[in-house]
Amino acid sequence: MEAGEIFGLIGYSGAGKSTLLRCVNLLERPTQGEVWVDGQEMTRLNKRELQAARRQIGMIFQHFHLLASATVADNVAFPLRLAHQRGADVTSRVNELLDWVGLSEHAHKYPAQLSGGQKQRVAIARALATRPKILLCDEATSALDPETTRQILDLILRVNRELGVTVVVVTHEMSVVRRVCDHVAVMEAGRIVESGSVVDTFLFPKHELTRKLLAMDDESEANFSAEMAHRQGNWLGERPGRKLRLVFRGDAVYRPILSEVAQQTAGHYSILKGTVDVIKDVPYGRLLVQWFGDETTVAKAIAALEERGCRVDVLEDASGLSAAVSSRPLVNASCQQEAMNVGNGEGGDSG
Repeated sequence: MEAGEIFGLIGYSGAGKSTLLRCVNLLERPTQGEVWVDGQEMTRLNKRELQAARRQIGMIFQHFHLLASATVADNVAFPLRLAHQRGADVTSRVNELLDWVGLSEHAHKYPAQLSGGQKQRVAIARALATRPKILLCDEATSALDPETTRQILDLILRVNRELGVTVVVVTHEMSVVRRVCDHVAVMEAGRIVESGSVVDTFLFPKHELTRKLLAMDDESEANFSAEMAHRQGNWLGERPGRKLRLVFRGDAVYRPILSEVAQQTAGHYSILKGTVDVIKDVPYGRLLVQWFGDETTVAKAIAALEERGCRVDVLEDASGLSAAVSSRPLVNASCQQEAMNVGNGEGGDSG
């Protein structure tokens, strides 16, 4: 993990995500291997050195782990007092943090008087009390409603961007990873089976587990295509062509590239399914398209799409025969946002 990034760990329950996270600050001590954090091999530190290293690693949990008998201010002050800080310095730091997380007016309340989102804000303030370089988040939003989750994720982004804190997020919620993470690792049975930038992993998952987690398996697209063909009275099946999965990203997502390619190759297409969205500030699109024409026409269209930066996967042709898959690397370009323009009369036979 690089300093200053937000790194996500995803996988099914029991995959080892939380165990791996707890190895970072040695709440779980590995039976073998090494744990390197900020240039230090954690398992070789003595007790005093480990305590000092842990002050550079904050942590928040799914169920907050606040002291029920302590006020909000005392909860935030707790790690400072463990570090033998006293007096005005503690009071000043607590007030600074409560103001930063928006809880100044709740300083003298107890955890039982707070909402779930407010409790997690207290936990974040407490985790930041010793000015850590790293923040570990173990299912920090799993117990929260969607709106509160959004607010806590915005706060975690602020921790990263404004304070420069490296964040490690354990979650089973793909929306959390999509919103905040720069890189992600997929875990199964205690092993990392896939890792990479969140954009590449979400758009081009390689491992079967990743595809299941992201609900992007080919079967769902095939079922959708079959349903569309049935609804359209076999119209698609009566015309030669290929089903294409198009993936694109970057600043050019609004270019009408499908229309350009259709005009260039004298071809026609129909959009069967489409998504245009954002992954960690990166716009992307994913379309399932039926491209009509003979093999030569379709091949020219695929080449033209790839020249414009599209990733093109050939699925099945109209007769159901298997087809090869094209996998030219994606560049920072785009097909366009035609999935949003179908109803506006733009593009091939879909308009």
